[in-house]
Amino acid sequence: MYLRSGWNRLDLLIIVSFILTIAGRLGQNRDLYGVASALFMLSFFTRSFFFVSLNASLGPLMIAVRRMFRDVFQFMVLAAVIVLGEPLRISFDILLREREREREREREREKRKKRREP
Repeated sequence: MYLRSGWNRLDLLIIVSFILTIAGRLGQNRDLYGVASALFMLSFFTRSFFFVSLNASLGPLMIAVRRMFRDVFQFMVLAAVIVLGEPLRISFDILLREREREREREREREKRKKRREP
């Protein structure tokens, strides 16, 4: 019953990620600390939107921030395609060149075999 509300699930995520952050910090586990603290900050920032929306002057600002996030997300997808596209193209180009070199070596080997045979 408690977990049916999205805000309650978010509160539970905040509590669990905070406990994991403390455990990672005390246990000298950098990976756990980094992931848990990032999750904690992200979820806590998201939860703070609820309190901002209750304010009369900041409520309309929330609508603008949501729309801005949507635009930023679309830009980030486009930027990721561009940024990841060029390294992928270069990688495939290198792989295709290597494959062509291997085929050329195989052709040379076959030519040598034919020359040796009477």
